[in-house]
Amino acid sequence: MNLGSENNGKLVVVGPDGNIISGTVLESELIEALIATGGYTARDAVGIEIDYDNKTIKRTQQAVGKSMGSDFNEYPMYGGRMRCNVADDGTINAFYGDENYRDDGSNGQVMIYQPKFYYQRIPITVEANKVGKIVVRDSLMISYSAQNGFKLHPIFKSASGEELDYVLFSAYEGGLYDISEGAYFGTTPTGVDFDHDKLSSVINTKPITGSSGLSL
Repeated sequence: MNLGSENNGKLVVVGPDGNIISGTVLESELIEALIATGGYTARDAVGIEIDYDNKTIKRTQQAVGKSMGSDFNEYPMYGGRMRCNVADDGTINAFYGDENYRDDGSNGQVMIYQPKFYYQRIPITVEANKVGKIVVRDSLMISYSAQNGFKLHPIFKSASGEELDYVLFSAYEGGLYDISEGAYFGTTPTGVDFDHDKLSSVINTKPITGSSGLSL
């Protein structure tokens, strides 16, 4: 049976004659209503509900009953996050725990591998005030599975719009690799050659800051 592209994302009713009658309720609207009543279960998702007035947070979905840390390692966006060595061309040379993994820059920069995830945010309670509307109660969920009502987090989109399976964050604050010296600075550098020197993420380097490149 062909539902027709015009019915994408909509609830539909099949009439006695077998024809599709378009519904007037969007699936996203149904999901929002179910979340507001606590009757919605997402797939492979953990979440929190925030009550801004009472300053409380409670775990929802598969996060219920879990504690921070290893309880969440079964979800790739948490358990799959780890340190790795990355070459200048973006190649991952080793992961933490591999025999050739190094923190000192000898096997590449030290980065954090973050697998992609999808998110959903739906205001549950919205109230009006003098300047407009404010969210009083919020539902936030993340999942490693693409599903209805969830969006890919924008950090996992390249500049050209390509979907990325992971991103890399620096494990350490930006230090300096001095090209002329062929070494990382463990102390305050006297300056930075912005045309040649390299911002680095390795252990035992002092972060640089400021337009002159001097450490503070």
